[in-house]
Amino acid sequence: MSKRISFSLHARRQIREREIPEELINKVLPHPAQIIDSYGNRKIAQDMVRHKGEKFLLRIVFEEIDKELKVVTVYLTTRVEKYWRK
Repeated sequence: MSKRISFSLHARRQIREREIPEELINKVLPHPAQIIDSYGNRKIAQDMVRHKGEKFLLRIVFEEIDKELKVVTVYLTTRVEKYWRK
């Protein structure tokens, strides 16, 4: 994916509140380990990342609109087994 990444206001708020570095999102979204279909036209890009010395699953909910990937929300979780698709 070589599309422009943009962020909803909600995503910006969540990134700030959850202290998720935007660099992690910009690294994972173009080349995630997995992309999962979500509801509507949304998808979830996810990959394992290191943040503050710990391993997390970074989940990025996004919509693909023409030449843009619009991030709807983003979060880190340790519950890999719940979300990882085999």
